[in-house]
Formats: sequence, C-alpha cells, structure tokens
Amino acid sequence: MDKKQNVLALDLDDCIYDSSTLASDIKSDYWNIKGLEINLWKLSELIRTTDAKVFITSSWALEWEMAPQNQIRLNKESNSWDLFYVTQVTGLVQQYLGGHIIGLSEGDRIQDVKKLDDGTNRIVCFDDWNYAKDVENANVKFFLTLGSITKNILWDAQKFLNGTPTGRKEQ
Repeated sequence: MDKKQNVLALDLDDCIYDSSTLASDIKSDYWNIKGLEINLWKLSELIRTTDAKVFITSSWALEWEMAPQNQIRLNKESNSWDLFYVTQVTGLVQQYLGGHIIGLSEGDRIQDVKKLDDGTNRIVCFDDWNYAKDVENANVKFFLTLGSITKNILWDAQKFLNGTPTGRKEQ
C-alpha cells in the first residue's frame, strides 16, 4: 500500500455472522441473515466515519473473487454447500461493503494481517478468535466478536482508527 490506510480485517463466520445454527431451520436462518445485515450496516457506518477499507480474512473469501472497483463476486469455481445462502451473504456483503474491499484472504489470516501491516496502516481485526499475540503491533487492534458488533466495539474501533484515545482502560 502506498499511503496510510485504515483497514478492517474482517472475519464473517461466528464473528459478525452467527452461522452456528445455519440451515437448522428457516426461522433461525432468517434471523442469522438479519443479524449479519445489521452488523454489515454498522460496519458501513464505521467505514464512512473513518474512511476505512476492508480486507476479508474469512474462509468466505474462498467463495469470492475480486471484481472491478473494489467489489466482490461469487467465484466461478465455488464449491458452495448451499448456493442460496452463499448468494444471500454475498449480496449483503456487496451491498454494504462493496467499493471498499481491497482484498481477500489467501487462507492464513495471521499472514494476511502481517502483510497489511506496513508500519503506517491502522488495522482493526474483527474475529471470533484472538490472534493478537501473533501480530503484536501498536497499529493493530483486535476485537473479539461472537456474532454481534456492539456499540462499545464500534466506538473503540472508531477511536483507534481515528487515532484518538478511547478513554477506556485496556482489559
């Protein structure tokens, strides 16, 4: 990357998309998709207020390929187990994050974040597991998210990306 950027390193499954009950029944599938949409809307607001870009660290990256103008589309070679849900999720990600996506994981999120970390970028990682010890850097902040992005997480992420103190003690 040529200049400093704010980057969201984003996992989906069990992070902002509670897929643990996926395909268990129609009602829970509906609410899982709605929960994802709410989280994506929250992220779109974070992007708007911090001029952030998105790097998808999720295994969902295997289902997608980059398209022109920082967009994504279904990978022609996708071996999706359920094309209906993959198409729905792809549409929502594209709707809320399209135009801001700068890359897709190559399969190792720790290496992905290390490549993004050029010493000037501020990187916020939303994930359901904390690999902060593997990428120790003052420009990288991890937020453990287990299906929902809370107001506190968004507030702290925004303050970090904007370079302003959060006023909260680290936990």
